[in-house]
Amino acid sequence: MGPPENALSVLHHSEGLLKNYPDPNCRETRKSLSQYLNVKADSLLIGNGSTELIYLLPHLINEDEEILLVVPGFSEYERAFNSRNVPVHKFQLNPDQEFKVEPEKLLFELQKMKNPGGLVLGHPNSPSGNLWDMDSLKTLLNFCKKRNLFLIIDETFIEFAGEKHSLLKQVESNKHLIIIRSITKFFALPGLRLGYAVLQPEWHKKLNEKQVPWSVNAMAQKVASVLFEDEKFLADSRNLIKQEKEFLFENLNTIPSIKVFPSDTNFLLFRVEQGDTGEAKRLYKNLLMKGILVRNCGNFDGLKHNFFRVAVKNRSENRLLINKLKIFFNDSKS
Repeated sequence: MGPPENALSVLHHSEGLLKNYPDPNCRETRKSLSQYLNVKADSLLIGNGSTELIYLLPHLINEDEEILLVVPGFSEYERAFNSRNVPVHKFQLNPDQEFKVEPEKLLFELQKMKNPGGLVLGHPNSPSGNLWDMDSLKTLLNFCKKRNLFLIIDETFIEFAGEKHSLLKQVESNKHLIIIRSITKFFALPGLRLGYAVLQPEWHKKLNEKQVPWSVNAMAQKVASVLFEDEKFLADSRNLIKQEKEFLFENLNTIPSIKVFPSDTNFLLFRVEQGDTGEAKRLYKNLLMKGILVRNCGNFDGLKHNFFRVAVKNRSENRLLINKLKIFFNDSKS
């Protein structure tokens, strides 16, 4: 669908914003987000994309503490903590279990660490696309609360799954719960660079002191002040993605050579099940030559080069991908 019309309209009529510095406190953006999410404005920290906020998070970890990352996941978390010399441990999700995990195993891994400071996970996760079970998340949250650890949940894709799956409302009563989000995915605005963290005011103040002044530009702030008002866009986007994801998932599942993983987001992960080690590379190049760019996931922790992530697009583009995949695997057998 592309960006919402009200966002495009603001961009087309905001030349005057370029003449002045942006609001360093992002007050208008925080007010709009506060109403959209029904959270307090002083619990919102706005950043130049969620990535800026990810690189601020290590400032919350004490010098002698370690962090546990659930992988595969967004690689910037590891880079961010490494940049501050925070020791990083990893808990590997298993593709053969569809990336689901018993919370007890994750808690056991935390308890094995010498001095854990926090846990980071994606919900829904990328590139696997799956949501965590809410009971499991609450179990993790209770453990982190008792042990005085940060539970950092990346909810960049949560709008595709729905707010009922979020722990957002738990932030106010849980000192060490931090939610990271972005407008990049759902609102189709990756070039605008705007993300936000939902966290208690104490941590907001600490990270705000470390944040580069004026990191969020005036255009991004203005767009965010109107972005969440278009309820029709929100509903239409979810309906379209749901419909096309089901179509794409069902059709990809008819291809015997690949295993498709269920997803609660706007993308699907699949694994090439057969062929030699070079088949995944040939598949990537074959699709690229036909004007189709897919994400090879071989550089994600725990995934090999026979894993691919594909976006849910419109019907004609989804059909094109399905047909080209079928042709490739049929030709491979001959």
